[in-house]
Amino acid sequence: MKNSKSITLHAVENIPFIKSGDNLGKIITDCIQNQDLSISNGNIFIVAQKIVSRAENRIVFLDSIVPSTEAKKLALKTKRDPRLCQLIIDHSKILYCNGRAIITEDQLGIVSTSAGIDRSKSGSQDGEIAVLLPENPDLSARKIRDTIKTTTEQFKNKM
Repeated sequence: MKNSKSITLHAVENIPFIKSGDNLGKIITDCIQNQDLSISNGNIFIVAQKIVSRAENRIVFLDSIVPSTEAKKLALKTKRDPRLCQLIIDHSKILYCNGRAIITEDQLGIVSTSAGIDRSKSGSQDGEIAVLLPENPDLSARKIRDTIKTTTEQFKNKM
C-alpha cells in the first residue's frame, strides 16, 4: 500500500511506584533507555493521570476529611463514603446524580464522574487515600514533555 500509515505501541516497563516530587519525565526516559527503545521527534506518550497526581502530591488521606451536612446527604443518596462526597463537593460542581453516579464539572470545565477523584488503597500504610486530578494537566504534560526532550538530547550528546 503506497499511502498506508502505521502506528507502533510500546509499553514502558518497570515504572517504579511514583511518590510526591518524583520527576516523571526522567523516570520515563530512564525506563525507555533501560528497555533499549528509542525516542524520536513526534513520539506520543500516554501517561496515567494517577501517577501524575502522585508525583504532584495530589493525595488526600480520607481520615483528614470532615464531611459537611451536604456531603452526608450526598453520601446517603449515593451510598458512598461521606468523606469522598466532601472531596467531590470541594473540587467540582455536581451536574447530575442518579444512584451511585455523580456527574461533575471541575474548575477546568472537565466533566467526569466523582470529580475525577480516584479512591485508592495503593501504597498507603497510613489509611485510605483519594487521588485528586492534577491542578493543571496541560502544565503537567508540558513539564513531562520538556524533561523527556531535555533528557533525550543530553543522552544523544553523550553518544
